[in-house]
Formats: sequence, C-alpha cells, structure tokens
Amino acid sequence: MEINEILDKVSAMYLKFGIKSVTMDDVARELLISKKTLYQYVKDKNELVEKVIDRLIEADNQQYCNILDKDRNAIEQLFDVCKHIREIITEVSTSARYDLKKYYPKQFTKLYEKKKEMMLTSVTENLEKGKQEGLFRQDFSTQYIALFFVSRIENTIEIEFFMDERITQQDFFVEVFEYHIRGLASPNGLKFFEENINELKQQ
Repeated sequence: MEINEILDKVSAMYLKFGIKSVTMDDVARELLISKKTLYQYVKDKNELVEKVIDRLIEADNQQYCNILDKDRNAIEQLFDVCKHIREIITEVSTSARYDLKKYYPKQFTKLYEKKKEMMLTSVTENLEKGKQEGLFRQDFSTQYIALFFVSRIENTIEIEFFMDERITQQDFFVEVFEYHIRGLASPNGLKFFEENINELKQQ
C-alpha cells in the first residue's frame, strides 16, 4: 500500500469523525493492515497527523491551481472557488477542525497559514484577470481587496458564527460570493453575472 493512499484514507476518517476519536487501531482496521505494519509508515499518531496535514495542503494547492488553469473567465473562476469551499465545508466535521486546533495547534497553524497564502495568491490572480478581461472595475486596489476578501472567508469559516440553525455555511458562502462579485463587477461583468447567476446559486 502506498503512503499517499494511506494518508488519503486517514484524511477522510479525520474529516468525518474528528482526529481525537480516531485511534491508530481504528486506522489499521480501516486500512485492513496490522498496527505493526502501520507503524512502518509512521512512528506515532502525531507524525500521522503531520503527514495528513501536508497531504491536505498539497491537495488543496492542486485544486486551486486547477481552478485557475481552467479556460474560464474571472467570474466563472469565482463560481468554481465557491463550489470548492462549499464542498470542503460539507466534508469537514465540526470536531475535525476543533480537534486540530485544540490538540495539534502546530499543525493547525501550518494548515491555515498555508491555506491563507494559497487563497491570497489565487484571489490576487483572479482580481487581476477580471480587470484585464474588463469584467471587474479598474478603480480598486487589488492588494487591499484580496486581503479583505481572504479575511472575510477566514472569519466566515469560524464554526461559532453559525449557532443559528436557520443559517447554513454553504448557503452563506453563496451570498458572500455574490456580494463580492457585485461589488467588483464592471457593467459588462455585472451583465455576465446576471446571465449566469444560476451557476452560482445551483451549485
């Protein structure tokens, strides 16, 4: 069994059930291998969590690269980013993020700093692309808007914000992205957005 295959399966377990509750026995049982064999790949659970985080960072980076590399305009790219974030929210249990933050603070900081860096890069590229395509206004600071938007996304992901059961993170993100696009769009961009808004709403 390849290490990346192991990490992908363990990652799925952590995201679904949380990290603290998933033991090395659980992992070995899920992988259909002995615990002795598992320890040939990692020395302990801390190293396993570290490797899973590195794998998640690599996968997330590839996902953002794929979105930016697609032959789609800046507004369509934002539709794809919104879909990606909503999928992540759906897959990640509340306990997974809580466990990582409480019991593995070093790995938590590493993951979210890398995510922030990747998001800032991708948002900056998207803003510049939108300006070049004439879909975004020219009269805003790319640097400031990129920082503002990434900060908004980070704050929105905080679980405590969604104590009201009438509000779902998935639907909230659609509203955030619509608000973002409408604030940036040129007349041509707004026209394109209005004609294709269902792609955002129906994801």
